[in-house]
Amino acid sequence: MTYVPTVHHDVFICHAHNDDSPRGSGWVSTFKKDLETSLRARLGTVDVCMDDELAPDEKYRGKLHDDVKSSALFVPVMSPSLLLSEFCNEELSWFRRSPRPTSSNQHASLVFKVVLLPDLDANYRFWVKGVTDVSFYVRTGNVDRVLRPGASQYTDQIEYLAGRVAGRLQDLRTQFDPVFVAKFSNLSLTDEVKKLEADLFGDGHRLLPGVFIPDFDAARGRLRAWIEESKFCIFILGSEYQVEFEELLAFAQESKKRSVFWIGTKEYEERSSKQGLFINKLQNDGLELYVGNLASRFYDRLKSNPEGSGFPEKTDESRSMNRIRFYVISDSKGPKLEKASQLVEQITNENLAQSTPIRLKPLQPLSPSDSLPSERIRQHEELLSSCDAILVDWVQGDKDWLRNTWREVVDRKTDGRAKYKSAAIFTSEPNNKDRTDVLKNLGAVEDVIGKHNPNYVNPGSNTVSSSPTLGRLFDPDKLRRFLASLTDDPS
Repeated sequence: MTYVPTVHHDVFICHAHNDDSPRGSGWVSTFKKDLETSLRARLGTVDVCMDDELAPDEKYRGKLHDDVKSSALFVPVMSPSLLLSEFCNEELSWFRRSPRPTSSNQHASLVFKVVLLPDLDANYRFWVKGVTDVSFYVRTGNVDRVLRPGASQYTDQIEYLAGRVAGRLQDLRTQFDPVFVAKFSNLSLTDEVKKLEADLFGDGHRLLPGVFIPDFDAARGRLRAWIEESKFCIFILGSEYQVEFEELLAFAQESKKRSVFWIGTKEYEERSSKQGLFINKLQNDGLELYVGNLASRFYDRLKSNPEGSGFPEKTDESRSMNRIRFYVISDSKGPKLEKASQLVEQITNENLAQSTPIRLKPLQPLSPSDSLPSERIRQHEELLSSCDAILVDWVQGDKDWLRNTWREVVDRKTDGRAKYKSAAIFTSEPNNKDRTDVLKNLGAVEDVIGKHNPNYVNPGSNTVSSSPTLGRLFDPDKLRRFLASLTDDPS
């Protein structure tokens, strides 16, 4: 485990193979173990990496490239052999080209040179600049001798170097704005998540908690403190619901922290019904949810902020890219948004229950607020012109209300004032000829995707419910056609 969050290695040791003979137990290998031991005594946990392959193939070469680029500090073992090594020169180039977690991108502040043999031709300083040169040789008469591991001078130099390196790692761990990242343990896009963490860290953010939390209950207080300390909160969701996420979200909302959610395409498609409800709740609360590729949808928005002070505010355009704005127009009494949410929740569950569900972005239920009539009319006009889908919830059976409402919906689409993709009707049981005739006269019989279920049993009381906002029956084929019209991928 690394001491600095999000990097793969705290320290990368660059060396020539000639300086580590016999391989695996030579001077450099022993130096690595001793430095790691001293750092661990100071920091508790640390990861030190070095190239240990004598003749690396292309696959190992790719791994080595990633190791170098994802290391916090670079420690070259300076010697004439290193200057002549093609591989060592390439490792230095990789390190220099990688984004580093410093405000001014000064690579020299992340390099600690270990001088194994003297610089007879004064070339070391041209190879790379560093924080300091720590010599591991001694001159006896006219002979330069490498310090022998275990000797007192060698141990003194190890301790001095470890102290300087530990101090720099501590600086890197605590610099700039902290970001709280909570993630599900089993993600299909693990590499994508690592890239996010590396990019955040590379731009100077400290990630919290930075370590695996095995016991949520025991760490609850510390997690709350980390959220309060953070500038943003990023929640990376899996397909299964986790109650801990709701609690962490509550902490973030109490602390008034910006909370952004991301779920991979695979996790979204395989989400459990309970996780689907949680996602709908996020949408209802107006929180930012990104589905699919993380880099293009999420982190690029952070990087595009020139001040580096947070994620840009949501716009209608960015909001619609990540969810389906689902406007429910209802003649029922009581809180409109609550009933719209219930209806959207059941539609979502009906779709998920199918053998081949329609692949949809999350549905965001919309409804005018329970305010003054003039304000409700204004909100209705706005929602009608900007939503992606409309469902007319005809519950009370007022024929004139349905006639006027449906004509308005259709006319708005015809004259271009509304841009919704599809509209449908949910109705209470049409138990008389007049109500059936209204639907026929409007040419809307095929647009009725569901009706009230008079035999619905309320799970809470085990009694038959007469409430038209609870039990609903949907026509599977009509519902599928309606939902398929809301996506570019109806499979």
